[in-house]
Amino acid sequence: VRLSNQKSAEMMYESILYNYNFNISDFRYLFQYFVLYSILFVICEQLRTITRSIDRELSPPRDMRENVEQAGDLSSETVSHDKINKWVKAYENINDTSNLCNAMFSIQLTVMILIVTVYYIILMYSIALISVEGSQTMPTSMFAHLFSMAIFLTALFVISRAGQNVQNSSLQLRQKLCELCVYTLDNEECYKLAKDLLRCVRTRPVRIHVFGTLDVDMSMLPSIVAFFTTYTVIALQFNNVL
Repeated sequence: VRLSNQKSAEMMYESILYNYNFNISDFRYLFQYFVLYSILFVICEQLRTITRSIDRELSPPRDMRENVEQAGDLSSETVSHDKINKWVKAYENINDTSNLCNAMFSIQLTVMILIVTVYYIILMYSIALISVEGSQTMPTSMFAHLFSMAIFLTALFVISRAGQNVQNSSLQLRQKLCELCVYTLDNEECYKLAKDLLRCVRTRPVRIHVFGTLDVDMSMLPSIVAFFTTYTVIALQFNNVL
C-alpha cells in the first residue's frame, strides 16, 4: 500500500512538474511574440507619421488654397527637396527594420504555426475518436493541449492584426504619394523625387512574412485553419475513423 501511494504521489508530482514546465514554456514564447507585436506597432506608427507629414504638406492654409493665382506655386512653397529626401530616408529605415524583423522572427512564427497545427490535429483526432467510441471523459493531456492552442491562437491573432495594420499603413502611404506626385507636377525635380519614392514603396513594400509568400495579416489565421481542417478530415476518412 505504501509503495502504491508513493508511486501515485511521484506520478502526481511528475504531472504537476510537466504541466508547470509546459505552461512556463508557453508564456516564454508569448513574451517573444509580445516583443514582435511591439516592433510591428512601432513600424505602423512610423509609416503613419510619414503619411501625416505628407498630408500636412499637401494641405496648405485655406487662404492660399482659395487664391487661384497662387495655386500654381503652392507645391514650390510647401514641398521641398529636403522634405522629400527626409521621407525617403525615413522609409528606407522602416524598410530595413521590417527586413530585420523578418530575419529575427520568421523562424519563430513558423515554429509557432507548426505547434498550433500539431495541437489542432491532435485535438481533432481526439475529439473524433471520443465521438466514435462514445467516451464521456476527456484525457487530461487534451485539456493541456487545448489550453496551449488557445494561447498560441490568441498570440497569432494579435500578431496578425498588427501585421494587417502595417499593410494598411503602407497602402495609405502609397495613396498619399500618388497625391504628392499629382501635386508636384509643376515642379519637375520634386515630381521626380516623389515618383522615385512611390516606385520604392511599390517595389520594396514593408512586408512582414512568415515563410515564402505567406504574409502576416488577418487572412493568415483563417487560411491556416481551413487548410489543416480539410486535410485532417481527409486523413480521418482515410484511416476509417469517420
